Parts: sequence; structure tokens; C-alpha cells
Amino acid sequence: MLGLSALAGTAHAADSHTPSATHAVQSQVNDMHRGTAGCFTWSYDDSGWVTSTVYYHNTCKTKRTIAIEFAGEWAVKSAAVKGGGSGHITGNGDVDKIVMLKN
Repeated sequence: MLGLSALAGTAHAADSHTPSATHAVQSQVNDMHRGTAGCFTWSYDDSGWVTSTVYYHNTCKTKRTIAIEFAGEWAVKSAAVKGGGSGHITGNGDVDKIVMLKN
């Protein structure tokens, strides 16, 4: 998997998950995560069993790119978002990293 550390400059915001024996039980409980990565505010709920959906909003006035690394994906998923724009990205597994890429 191509890590986001290689793609993103210095902006790094993430909730990291470490697998554990209790992970499946913890996933049953709604666990909302919120944060920022550069111009982006983001949120996701990791209570899903198979996929995670990250909702994002570009708070800057210009186009920016958000990149998300999911535990079950081989590639990083990204979206170029116009200023003030919002959307979502769904991937397999838990969210590993969320960053704003340098444009």
C-alpha cells in the first residue's frame, strides 16, 4: 500500500486504530470521530463492520485535495474539492489516515 506519508507534505490528522481482540465488540458501539486536516474538516463513524465513510468539507476558498487511507484498501482514495465544497469517500475497513495533499 502506498502510504500517505509519501504523498502528503506536513499536514497529518488521523485517528489510528490498532487491531485488538476486542476490536469487533468496540465496532458495535457508535464511535464518531471528528477532526481537521489542513483546510478540511472531516468526520466518520467507525461502527460499520465492513466499510467506513468519511464525510468532509473544504473550508478554504480554493480547490484542495483530501486523501484517505483505509485499512482494507491497497490504494489511497482522494478527491479534489472546490472551495466550500463537501462530499464523502467510502472505503473498506477502518480509517488509517486523513490528510490534505499539497496542491
